[in-house]
Amino acid sequence: LVDIGAISSFTADSFSKRPLGIVEHRSESTSDFPAYIDYLHRQLRQYYSEEVLRTSGLRLYTSLDSAIQRSAQDKLSSTLATLEQKKGFPSGTLQGAAIVVDPAKGEILALVGDRKKGFSGFNRAIDAERPIGSLVKPAIYLTALEDHRRYSLVTILEDSPITLSPEGGEEWSPQNYDKKFRGPIPMYQALVKSYNVPTVRLGLELGVPRVIDTMHRLGIERNIQNYPSTLLGASHHTPLEVAQMYQALSNDGLLIPLRSIRNIVNHRGDVVARFPASEVRAVDQDSAYLINYALQMVVRSGTAAALSRSFPRELGLAGKTGTTDDFRDSWFAGYSGNLLVVVWVGRDDNKPINLSGSSGAMVVWEQIMSGLDLERKVLPSNDDIVFAEVDTASGLAANKKCLSRVSIAFVQGTQPERFAPCSGLATKLKSWFSIDKKALRGTTTPVEQKKK
Repeated sequence: LVDIGAISSFTADSFSKRPLGIVEHRSESTSDFPAYIDYLHRQLRQYYSEEVLRTSGLRLYTSLDSAIQRSAQDKLSSTLATLEQKKGFPSGTLQGAAIVVDPAKGEILALVGDRKKGFSGFNRAIDAERPIGSLVKPAIYLTALEDHRRYSLVTILEDSPITLSPEGGEEWSPQNYDKKFRGPIPMYQALVKSYNVPTVRLGLELGVPRVIDTMHRLGIERNIQNYPSTLLGASHHTPLEVAQMYQALSNDGLLIPLRSIRNIVNHRGDVVARFPASEVRAVDQDSAYLINYALQMVVRSGTAAALSRSFPRELGLAGKTGTTDDFRDSWFAGYSGNLLVVVWVGRDDNKPINLSGSSGAMVVWEQIMSGLDLERKVLPSNDDIVFAEVDTASGLAANKKCLSRVSIAFVQGTQPERFAPCSGLATKLKSWFSIDKKALRGTTTPVEQKKK
């Protein structure tokens, strides 16, 4: 500019001393949905070169629901800001990701990879690999329930201290969330309340490789290490991988590879590629029924029971909370009859956030789902499934004298035949005053029931 006389040398010197103004991160994308568009591009690159994508005038027909996408983005952003205020975090500390799926079609309706709307940087929904914590537990209990001759939802598990000493490794003593042990408890309680110790005991009894095989059948493709800690979700996965695993669960055992593209049309309007849904039965119908029934109990009376304040019981919502060591990651995967939503909340620097699955990710999930049109989750009719009332303490059949009982689903022929020793006034008094602590361990007393 000086050479052609457009500016003076003085002005040129002044400009040369100014900073370049380079920003640390990429600026906001021109697209309103950068994370979703990023996922589309990645899928397309499996079939077309970058040159073809830029020059051939292809048109895509996708599964994106723009209203759901905007709502999910807004709710993630606003809820994280609220959580920061409650926890005293500086603004912008928490990050998150959310994926909304139509489980019956395997279609991704919305995908949010950053709390900042329009930001096209790191896509946490498909790139953030984090330990999944208790989100792995349904795969463990499903593995057991597939063996109908040995396990049912009332099979007694031992909730007592255990220490593992792997060869060449450090001792590992898993703990429950509240650091308490409850002795013998029915299987459904261990899952519904997300107790770690009985879960680890069950997983070791089944064998970690069998659990890993179940995770693969549910759509997880990456290699998973054969370590006991895998039973408590030590393996790292992305929100997209979690959504795939829970798609199979929420679709009653039918696995459909997740997709965002329905078909591709060229510049002449000809369809050049179709991406129809393909399904495979990953879980037999009986086992799928039982695990879905149990995950509905998680919402009715377990770690996700707080959702009952926002959603009617008749919706039949199901889901699972997930919390990792030192509260670094907060997860929730839950679904209605028509929508599956997976949410992750954490920090990019992997520091603790002091939020559990229920106090962090589930709060975001609740806000996202509350703004959507939800359909009731109805378990498919199954002649092999029967219901029986059982005593919550023992898992045995309950009579009218059992003060605390619950209806449980069973595969025909596996329901308990022996009745629990519930007998009138003596049992009533013991329960009321919690005298027989051993018998009531891990159960809810009538006094607690009244409080609820």
